[in-house]
Amino acid sequence: MKMHGKIWMFGLAGLLALSACGTPEDDTPTTGPEGNAVESTDEDGFQEVDLADQLGEAQTDSKSDAPSQCGTDSCSADLCGYDCSTSGQQCDRACDSADRDADTYVLFNVSGARDARLDSRDLEYKPKLALNNVLIYGCELWDFSSGQYDGLEISYKKVYSASFQAGGPKNIGENAKIYIKPFEGPGSYKATGFYAASSAEREARDYFWGSETCGVEIDVMEGGGVRGEFVCGAVPNRQNGNRSTVRMVGEFECGIGSMNPEFIALD
Repeated sequence: MKMHGKIWMFGLAGLLALSACGTPEDDTPTTGPEGNAVESTDEDGFQEVDLADQLGEAQTDSKSDAPSQCGTDSCSADLCGYDCSTSGQQCDRACDSADRDADTYVLFNVSGARDARLDSRDLEYKPKLALNNVLIYGCELWDFSSGQYDGLEISYKKVYSASFQAGGPKNIGENAKIYIKPFEGPGSYKATGFYAASSAEREARDYFWGSETCGVEIDVMEGGGVRGEFVCGAVPNRQNGNRSTVRMVGEFECGIGSMNPEFIALD
C-alpha cells in the first residue's frame, strides 16, 4: 500500500472502523491492509480495525519522496501499490507509472426499499485530512494473515463527524460497499453487499446486508489497475429479511497505486 500520502488515510480509515464483510472465521481477514490486527467482529461479520498507531508513522513517512522498494520495482511511495492484472493469482506489489488517485471513482445506484445515487465523481477531487465532512471511497485490498488469498472491498461512505478514538461517537451518512473474497485479479465473482443510509439505521439494524448477493465483473484498466461493474439483485434488510430489499448496480475504477480509500472534502 502507499506509504506516505495515503498511509495516514488508512489511519483515519481504521479510526472510522472501515470494515470488510467476512463471515466464517477462517474466511475473515485477521490483519488489515497494512498488517494491523483486526480489533473485533460483530455478528454480521463486519471487521473493525484500529490503526491509530499508524497516524504518527504516516506523518513521518510523508516527509520523504525518495524512491523505495515496491515488490520487485523501485518508485516513490505515492506510486507504490498492487498490480492485480493477472487472473487467477493474488495481487503483487508494483509501481504505477502515474498517480491515478484523481481518476479513481465508484458509483452505486440503489433502488427498492431505499433510493440513492452515490457517485464519487459528483464531488471535486479535493483531498482532505480530517474526520469531518469527508467522503471516503474507492478500493481497498485486504491481505489475509494466512497468505492464502486477498479480499477486495469497493466502498462509498459519507462521514460528517467522527472521533479520533476507535469506537467513539460518529455521524455517518450514506454508506455502501461490496466485498469480494477471495480476490484474484480479473474475472467473475460473487460479493457481499451492504447499504445503510445513516448511522441511525446501522445502530437500529435497519440496514441491508447479504452474503454473495452481488455479481461482479472485473477487468484490467490501462496501467494495470482494475475496473469493474456489479449488480446486487436483492440485498435483504437485517430486520425484515427478504420482505424489504435493495438493488445495487454500479461500477468502479482503481489504479495500481489507488488500492486504498480516497478521502475528499464534502464541503
